[in-house]
Amino acid sequence: IHAPLLLIHGDADLECPVGAAIELASRIAGAQLEILPGVGHNPMQEQPATVCRLLDAFLAPQCAPA
Repeated sequence: IHAPLLLIHGDADLECPVGAAIELASRIAGAQLEILPGVGHNPMQEQPATVCRLLDAFLAPQCAPA
C-alpha cells in the first residue's frame, strides 16, 4: 500500500482482536493506527463523533490545496 492509511480499531472488538490491527499497522509503512478504548467491532456506530473527528484530522492534510 502506497497511500496514506488510517486504521481505526476498537480494543473491545471480539471478532477481530486489537492485536491483528496492531500487526497490520506494523506491516504497512506510514500507517496510522487509532485504537478506541471500550469500542467493539463497529466503531462508526459505537463512537461516530470520535471516528468522524479522526477521519477529519487524517484527511485534512490530504485535501489541502497544493
